[in-house]
Amino acid sequence: MVRIVIAGGTSSLASEVIDGLAATGRHEIILFSRQDTSTEGLPSSLEWRKVDYENLDQLTEALQGVNTVLSFIVAHLDPGNASQKNLITASIKAGVKRFAPSEWMTSKLDHMSWYANKAELREYLEEINKDKKAIEYCLFQPGYFMDYLAAPHQITKHIHQQETYVNFERCQALLVDGDDNARVVFTSVKDIVNVVVLAVDYIGEWPVTGGIQGQEISIADVLALGKKIRGASVGTSIIYITVAHANGRSTLTGREFAVERLSAAELKAGEFNAKGWSPRIDHPSIPPEQLEVMAKAVNSAVLLATGAGAFQVSDEWNRLLPDYRFTTIEELMNGVFKHKS
Repeated sequence: MVRIVIAGGTSSLASEVIDGLAATGRHEIILFSRQDTSTEGLPSSLEWRKVDYENLDQLTEALQGVNTVLSFIVAHLDPGNASQKNLITASIKAGVKRFAPSEWMTSKLDHMSWYANKAELREYLEEINKDKKAIEYCLFQPGYFMDYLAAPHQITKHIHQQETYVNFERCQALLVDGDDNARVVFTSVKDIVNVVVLAVDYIGEWPVTGGIQGQEISIADVLALGKKIRGASVGTSIIYITVAHANGRSTLTGREFAVERLSAAELKAGEFNAKGWSPRIDHPSIPPEQLEVMAKAVNSAVLLATGAGAFQVSDEWNRLLPDYRFTTIEELMNGVFKHKS
């Protein structure tokens, strides 16, 4: 049994990880919060603790006896990484063995400006460990959440479901022209949680880069799975087409897996010209009046990042945990759509 701190414990992925760790019954879990939080109804292995990330002495005291810190602090809401840097400094002072910064996505951050703080914190951790190891740390990088392919179906307890550019429910996709062979790593939330649980118990040293490969696949093959899963069961063909536009709206006939292709040059110029369906962005952190503008910006960035290979990650944890079997897209999507026509 070890003592684990979860920083940013109210985030959706943190909540999934907390549930996974608590289910083992092996660890004492402390949830850091900036606010007073009720402990009523919490399992005995969980404790909420109010902290001030600007108070280094208080943080250091709160981290006494802690083995592992897992940070889920939202990077773009932490100016200058001040909270995470103080958390790292306090962890070192308190003798914490292991630290996981708020990564939880991918290795390359091309086009995704909201992740800029992640890159800066990587450099910070590398610098403080340059001459002598100050703290063991790992960048957990699972690529794209596989669960998003199931939108709008909620298949996890806490993750806020988001549409992505291949939509199995609607049989529609939005791609950059020429990016069909771009490769992406999709990893299910369940597998991310399980790897973190196993990593906490792992007796060897954590790798600095902690890639988690659920399934590496080309976009063309994701579309092929769409045909298989959403078409074959009802005895109809799903045809890959480029959406035809009539009066500014997409026109579809029969059961088609409609693919609209956008120009990379236009996206880079800030022009998001999708005429038909595009992924809806709906997140609690985004004010309703900003959703439409944010959707265009986020969709443009994610599409360009996909073509740049930004969602390809390495496989360090796959190699360190060779007996663990990862969920495939086909398995996960069949579980969601097997009874849908």
